[in-house]
Amino acid sequence: MAVTNADLQRLWDDAWDAASDGANTFREQLRIFEKQVGNLISQGSLQSFSKNSQSHSYAFTPSSLTQTDLARAWRTLITLFDRISTDLTDAGETATDEAIYAEGKLYLRDEPCECRTDFAEARC
Repeated sequence: MAVTNADLQRLWDDAWDAASDGANTFREQLRIFEKQVGNLISQGSLQSFSKNSQSHSYAFTPSSLTQTDLARAWRTLITLFDRISTDLTDAGETATDEAIYAEGKLYLRDEPCECRTDFAEARC
């Protein structure tokens, strides 16, 4: 299962909520979470089951985000943090955790999409 924008929004908020009050702790918290997932991956994880004398093993749970998905998601958010920080600094603004968090929330918001289907070419 791929990481969705909603997953990224949740992880962004989780890191913000977990960051200590004070200057420049938000990126550190993103890294802490990324490292935790990295430690899980390095330990490995298998799920297995047996039925009718057959055994099957899967790396990670197939119905949820994998540890690798989460590691990539944390790296995506750290990259977003760095990009926003650079953009704010280049614009002459102060790149505080609060400013970076707010910009990240704007970047990660769900965009309304328009879905249309043209059945003019459909044949039965």
